[in-house]
Amino acid sequence: MLLVSEATGLKVVGVGFGRTGTESLKQALIEMGFGPAYHMVEVLAEDQGVSTAGHIPLWHAAAKGEHVDWAMMLKDFKSGCDWPMASFPEEMLKAFPDAKFVLTMRTKELWWASIQSSICWVNTETSWQFKVLTQLPIFPFSRIKEQGPMMNDIVKFKIRGGLTSWDDLCKPANKELTLAAYDAHIEKVKKLIPSDKLLVFETGKSTYADLANFLGVPVPSQKYPKVNSKAEWVILKIGATVAAGLVLLSPLLVFLLVNRLVNPGQSSSFTFSLSVWFLFLFFFFICVCEQRFWPGLLS
Repeated sequence: MLLVSEATGLKVVGVGFGRTGTESLKQALIEMGFGPAYHMVEVLAEDQGVSTAGHIPLWHAAAKGEHVDWAMMLKDFKSGCDWPMASFPEEMLKAFPDAKFVLTMRTKELWWASIQSSICWVNTETSWQFKVLTQLPIFPFSRIKEQGPMMNDIVKFKIRGGLTSWDDLCKPANKELTLAAYDAHIEKVKKLIPSDKLLVFETGKSTYADLANFLGVPVPSQKYPKVNSKAEWVILKIGATVAAGLVLLSPLLVFLLVNRLVNPGQSSSFTFSLSVWFLFLFFFFICVCEQRFWPGLLS
């Protein structure tokens, strides 16, 4: 667990939408001494060991225009990026006027392809895996269950552009609306943040030197981080499918265990046949659910 000893408020704020290289930016900021760094991962899982309990209701309130004490809420972080923070550039500029801002971006077509193969899948409205897992009353699944409504409010009240929910933003039928909202956010940030406080960081083109020079720190000797890739999302999706499957299979496993204890002399062939049929039906169900998703998994 990371011990926070001198966090004094945000020094760097990332205002690029999720899937524009925000996780890589987060790691770069930490390596350059601007950690702990706020990110959606911190909201959901407290990856750096800093408590974010109670933050989701505050983002709900902020999206609806209610007052939030940003300095208090983010006092244990030196920097931040990604959603939900990225959709609050005005509030961050007002709360942290001395901070520097980084607008991560990539071409809108690449961004669209990226969200479609990653974060749009983490949606309790469309992902059967997370519908199952978020019923577990344990951390972090309880947080993930709250994430959907939070992002719905952020899309509706902050991203807007005719979009009213996270599901709206992700729907292929709404691609043009979503890309227009993406472009509008970039232009809004460029107009809002003074040029001497803003770095436009093009993921895949801009360098560690660009970022370090802008922040006034030495250029790290290692390569710029490249994390949260498509391959990592493949692993996450497979892991979530296996975990959700085990949850759904748990009644069968309990039944088989109890049946074995109660009827120790029962034919093992009966138990085996029952298990095979149940597993067949279960994997048939998965194939039906995933017939749209799996073919494009690595695209």
